[in-house]
Amino acid sequence: MSYILVVDDDDVTRTYLGEVLESAGYSVKLAAGGKVALEQHQTQPAQLIILDILMPDMDGLETMRELRTRDPGVRVLGVSGIWSRFHQDYRSVALKLGMLALIDKPFTEEDLISQVRTLAGGPG
Repeated sequence: MSYILVVDDDDVTRTYLGEVLESAGYSVKLAAGGKVALEQHQTQPAQLIILDILMPDMDGLETMRELRTRDPGVRVLGVSGIWSRFHQDYRSVALKLGMLALIDKPFTEEDLISQVRTLAGGPG
């Protein structure tokens, strides 16, 4: 069964994203950081990874680099509140690393689900 892997170091945000996606009909797994996400994706590849950019153990850009090395076809949606502060640099690097889309925090549930449907299709 395919699933969406949500990677965010903030417990509240990670849980919220999981609940929103599950209520929209998606199967979801959660990871508190990049290292755990890499292990989970290697064991059972996700249909889509929603990846926070600023995380303490391994940030989203480092995680993205490693994901791309291990799985060149991986589909990743970058999520962060940093875009407004470091707008162009992080956006540019994230897209060059292969993130398919970026969404700014705060975002609406509708915006999130719309992005997920575009990148992963409907729940199945």
